[in-house]
Amino acid sequence: LSPRKARMKYEEAMEKYGTDKPDLRYGLEICDLTSTLASANVTGGAWKQCTKALNAKGLGQHMSRKAIDALKTGIPYDRAKEAYVMKVGSN
Repeated sequence: LSPRKARMKYEEAMEKYGTDKPDLRYGLEICDLTSTLASANVTGGAWKQCTKALNAKGLGQHMSRKAIDALKTGIPYDRAKEAYVMKVGSN
């Protein structure tokens, strides 16, 4: 018999991965940054309602800024007002 696959509730999958059939091999979980940005006193107002991020660790080292910006075109703007891309270094 094959081992049972882990099950995840629909709501949890949509919240964490944005899809009801997540591919868990890559660890691309959506992070909610709303409270983090609020406590950091970040200026601007777009983040106040809800700010979520996808940590694509290491991707920035292998892609040009133009290629990263092209990824933003796939974001459904009925669900997001704006998309931002940020590279974070280790220093």
